[in-house]
Amino acid sequence: MAAVGLVSGAAAMAQTLPPAPDYSDSAVAEGSEQAANAWNAWLRGERDLEHDVLAAPMNEARDRIQRSFSGLLNYIDKRRIYGDRVATYIEIYRPETAGRKPPVTVEIVNRDQLELLGISLSLVQARLDGLRDTPVWATVRRAVQPDTSGSMSLQSARRDEIPVELPFSRATAPRPLSVIVYRDSEKQVRESVERIWTHYYQALVDAVDRKTVPPKALVSSITPPPPTPEPAPAGSGPAISQVDRLAGAWRYLESSQQFNGVDEPRQVLLELFVEKEALTGRYRGTLTDFNGPRNVDLRLQQVATVKGSNDIRLQYQIPELNQSGQIVIEGPSAGGVEVMVVHMDAVGIPKGREILVRR
Repeated sequence: MAAVGLVSGAAAMAQTLPPAPDYSDSAVAEGSEQAANAWNAWLRGERDLEHDVLAAPMNEARDRIQRSFSGLLNYIDKRRIYGDRVATYIEIYRPETAGRKPPVTVEIVNRDQLELLGISLSLVQARLDGLRDTPVWATVRRAVQPDTSGSMSLQSARRDEIPVELPFSRATAPRPLSVIVYRDSEKQVRESVERIWTHYYQALVDAVDRKTVPPKALVSSITPPPPTPEPAPAGSGPAISQVDRLAGAWRYLESSQQFNGVDEPRQVLLELFVEKEALTGRYRGTLTDFNGPRNVDLRLQQVATVKGSNDIRLQYQIPELNQSGQIVIEGPSAGGVEVMVVHMDAVGIPKGREILVRR
């Protein structure tokens, strides 16, 4: 196995994320500090990650990667809490009573978000550079390339919103953000960071998984699961069925643009359970057709599949409309992290399809 290169000194310095703006507010300052501490704790757990997992047994490597992934998700959760506190600050902010407390403006928010996106991208690139001389480099790089491009596009959009100050030009007045715009802006950045690292870690798991069983998806939890037990010898147990691989919670990452339909789905959550070797569950969210957005909440029950097809068909009833229909689940993907929900021919709900990731 080729040695994994060390992250350069410059890249290591770039990993230090400055605290997010606190607007001289104690609650926001506390949220900012907690997010910064979570980021630093995540980075401490990342030391020598690639070197260790490429040399470790499969289960030990998977557990190490899962702990790192959980650390990243803990930061994302703390960043969400920080964003909620900033949103509350915006709601109660009044210039006439604010004193020296500043407003939440486009310029302040965008510069903070640009810092987070830039450091996350630099860190990913440094990790890829460290893997360049290993057999897994191409696989991991391919997995994160679309997310890298997405983060860079989001960076460009945030930069374009900051006015350029030219010499001798009149200063641009600060532009306060509304709660709705701030929440949406912050959510886009959080999801961009979460998406790129989710795919990075899953690709690393898939690359070090040297067994013949299908790769197992990482658990989207800020609390690491217990260590994975050693697998039984090959051929000693049944293969993992598609039904078992689909069980769990799946969600749509808003702003990922991974959909077909009139407008992007919102708050989509698919929960699947195995009962008597068949799937049951619930599918809910806000879907849009040409009549506008509609809240959908369906109880699902697996029905017989079409012969020769690997797609899973789930039936639902809409009692108030006296209608029934089916949605189709395609997947999961090879890495076990994505499924496609298809409702192009569904009855009583907007038509479309979207790609969901494990929650």
